[in-house]
Amino acid sequence: LDAAAGAWETIGPSAIPFDEGWPTPRAMNRADMDAVIESFVDATRRAARAGFVAAELHCAHGYLCSSFLSPIANRRNDAYGGDIEGRMRFPLEAFEAMRAAWPDNLPLGVRMNGVDWDDRGLTIEDAVAFAKALKPLGCDFFDVSGGGNSPVARPDLGPAYQAEHAAAVEAATGVPTMAVGMIRDPKLAESLIASGKVSMVALARGLLYEPKWPWRAAFELGEEAPMAPQHA
Repeated sequence: LDAAAGAWETIGPSAIPFDEGWPTPRAMNRADMDAVIESFVDATRRAARAGFVAAELHCAHGYLCSSFLSPIANRRNDAYGGDIEGRMRFPLEAFEAMRAAWPDNLPLGVRMNGVDWDDRGLTIEDAVAFAKALKPLGCDFFDVSGGGNSPVARPDLGPAYQAEHAAAVEAATGVPTMAVGMIRDPKLAESLIASGKVSMVALARGLLYEPKWPWRAAFELGEEAPMAPQHA
């Protein structure tokens, strides 16, 4: 949308459009950061009141915290840019505020990019450094995906194509980590966990395509899953 059609102002770490023809965001100042963190905290409190038993800060796929972490989108020359120490400063502040607002006995995690799938972008070493910084702040799990900060990103798509990044994060931190990315074969999902590489898998689109996947997985892996009596 353009301004005449009612588009709102976009903000980001730097005034850099995602691609040619995209809107140019306004580089965030401290007041913007404080307002966004307050909104994250408000959402966290609402989730707790609504009865959710886990929550997650989304730092993947080119969304705001992801764009701060990525050197493709973050070209700041202040304390919130530069090397990974600066680029992760704002997401860490957001997570710390959310952790303070979330019940101590419930898990709070972070969805993050393992890489940007672009040589100019976030590396797995950056992702590990971010995960290590989150751990002492009370991060209970990681959910490692990728991409979204570059219009030319070209991942090598295939079953479990991002699992190695999740495995690297779990190995470096000891924090339970979730693998994602075309994990649709029950035996593949089982092997990722049984091998000890990761603690969890996320099915995402696979479960949307096949809502009864857990029953098929149980059958193929020689287990039983409860089902409605009329289907037993």
